[in-house]
Amino acid sequence: MKKATKEISISENIRILLDIFKCPKNHEEMIGLDQAQKLDKALMINRLLSDNAFSFKRKLSYDGTNYIFRLPNELTQGKMHKEVIITPLEKNEIVVRW
Repeated sequence: MKKATKEISISENIRILLDIFKCPKNHEEMIGLDQAQKLDKALMINRLLSDNAFSFKRKLSYDGTNYIFRLPNELTQGKMHKEVIITPLEKNEIVVRW
């Protein structure tokens, strides 16, 4: 197996570089676990940015210093979360993970 780098186009806006292993005999390409996770994240981002992605609207409240929005209980599956990770994607888009 030879190690190589390959650019993969996920959509017209998303491309990623993956470190792959290529078999010199039959030209079969394989990726390792870390590269598979990188590909999986790119596919999730593509799904988030698509126009027909699952989404819902919530009212945004302002208490003077912070913006607040509530998540529905069905989305959090009834678990109590004390912290979330907020990742900005663009000026007006974020990803919230817990």
